[in-house]
Amino acid sequence: MHREVTALQTLDHPGIPKLLDSNSSEFDSESVLYLIMEYIEGPTLAEVVGNGTLSLTDAQRLLLGLLEILEYTHRRGIVHRDIKADNVILGDGRAEKPVLIDFGLSFNKEEELSSPLTHSGQQLGNRFLVLPELQLTSSLQRDPRSDLTQCVGVLFYAVTGVVPVALMDESSRLPHQHAPSNPYGRQSPSLCASGCCESSTAASW
Repeated sequence: MHREVTALQTLDHPGIPKLLDSNSSEFDSESVLYLIMEYIEGPTLAEVVGNGTLSLTDAQRLLLGLLEILEYTHRRGIVHRDIKADNVILGDGRAEKPVLIDFGLSFNKEEELSSPLTHSGQQLGNRFLVLPELQLTSSLQRDPRSDLTQCVGVLFYAVTGVVPVALMDESSRLPHQHAPSNPYGRQSPSLCASGCCESSTAASW
């Protein structure tokens, strides 16, 4: 919670709810902690897709809006690390007005790099799109490219209604199992919904 408050205190963007009040600085006391956020009118992406997938045009607008938010946060050293359909609100129900919520897994680059990111036995991320760089033994848990990969998962979900889960192509190959891409004559592998992958990275995709 204190990490989330610290991140939100440094951000001022229409695609991120404003922090109104919090006493998270008292986390080491016996106080009951609270966090008050701006209320965002509109459904989550998960609620919208539950009633029908987005058109390709609306999905593109959604993606561009998310990328604009991430460009802002990444320039300020904040990586979200938990981008999924439940954490994206469509402001006023409009795809072109995404709002990214829940910065509880985010980090600020000024945090002590040697400090553990999770408690022993835990891993980062979510089950919406499992990324190996957010697994317990990964050295890439602070890589902002994981946010971009999760946005690809959001796009896939928005147009198909299928939770992506893992990065696999139609032949169940993981990203690192592909030969180097030829941008001039070879189509990129597609993102498919499948089981959990174990040993690829967002960078290799």
